[in-house]
Amino acid sequence: MKQLYQYQKEAIKVANNHDRFLLALDMGLGKTFTALNWLKTQKQRTTYIICDSAKIDDWSNEAQNLGFSVITLKSLNKKSFNIDIQSKMQKAEQVIICSYGIFRNLINGKGWELWYDINLIIDESQVLKNPKSQLSKCIWQWNRKYAKVLMLSGDPISNGYVNLFMQMKLLELLPEKYSYDAFVSKFCKYYIIPGRRFKIITGYDQNKVNELLALLYHRSFFLSSDQAIELPDQRQHIKQVTTTQHYKTLFKEHALITGEHSITADSSIKLLHAARQLASGCFKADDGSFVNVSDAKLQQLEVLINESTYNFSIFYNYKAEANDIINLIKDKHPGIKIFEINGNANQLPQALQYSDGRFIVLIHYQSGARGIDGLQHKVFNQIYYSLPTSGELFKQSHKRIHRIGQVHKVNYYYFIDFQSIEGQIWNRLQKSQDYTLSMFENWIALNN
Repeated sequence: MKQLYQYQKEAIKVANNHDRFLLALDMGLGKTFTALNWLKTQKQRTTYIICDSAKIDDWSNEAQNLGFSVITLKSLNKKSFNIDIQSKMQKAEQVIICSYGIFRNLINGKGWELWYDINLIIDESQVLKNPKSQLSKCIWQWNRKYAKVLMLSGDPISNGYVNLFMQMKLLELLPEKYSYDAFVSKFCKYYIIPGRRFKIITGYDQNKVNELLALLYHRSFFLSSDQAIELPDQRQHIKQVTTTQHYKTLFKEHALITGEHSITADSSIKLLHAARQLASGCFKADDGSFVNVSDAKLQQLEVLINESTYNFSIFYNYKAEANDIINLIKDKHPGIKIFEINGNANQLPQALQYSDGRFIVLIHYQSGARGIDGLQHKVFNQIYYSLPTSGELFKQSHKRIHRIGQVHKVNYYYFIDFQSIEGQIWNRLQKSQDYTLSMFENWIALNN
């Protein structure tokens, strides 16, 4: 049976001194296990755990292993979700695990009521960075019904200190009626667009940041991987590829026709997605078919496969990319097993049990950059076939294989076309920042 590390015991000890607490353990340090052991020390009452939908089963399995009575909510069926089920969910000692979306819909549901105080565990609490989101509003709506709140995050600040506002409100470190506008005015540097009241955040005053963090540390426990344990070294390998003429044609014509297939990019968002796909040498055509126009990244993948005997995890963004990768493996390396983690499938359990040879885990960023655990026991080479636009997802993805349990030096391989949009995205990711549509639109305006 799993045992708590000393740093986890210390985190629980500190958390037990507060009704509201932020457990900011670095990615890979066992936040789920720590949180559930914290729950074992609390007064018996209904507890809601809200998390990414991909992590519901992980939370459920871990909770059941520790002896909790668990209900998992993966959907809300109006016909079956009646007062009897609601009554069962309100039973003392019950642990109810659901996604952020389900919890939001649950609270917004007609006739829904919390009959008595509950415990609330919020996984990856940086999801509350937008105080105007429906999730933030719904959670805050029932603030007075939470007996205990435990927030978990490997990166609560995410892309800016302003993202702490809602988390600090729930921690009751700010007055109940303290507004987001007042928070921005006090802790952020900003300018106001002439004729508008909207504040554009440009940075932070270090003295104010120190004041903010000093306040946050009153009800939080921060610990990085380096402070907790000694993990193997990480090595980065950049594999450059070259922009194709198709990429240049797309920006000139805002469309591309190749053979019997075409892709139209008549808006900035369509152009951005088309450009990112073409940087990987492929695209999803207007008729739904997948088209390959360059093997540059596939050739890099082929080299890595041929020069090693290891398993790989591969991160990607688009179905056209996954289609190219799968076709390459099936055609040239039929002995390598492919497992997928995406919106339709989570084959991680099968991958972790596989022992009949080499395998590749193909991971869509949105489905597998966060939350999955166990890959570090089987994989220490990870490929970035394309880059995400989210600084958080990029950072989180690295921790899928560089975490407790990894015994090998970890290698990251980045396939990048620096002459394409990927060069701009890469520069933002190196600062742990997002690449946004507005940045892309500004770049287009400057280069037209």
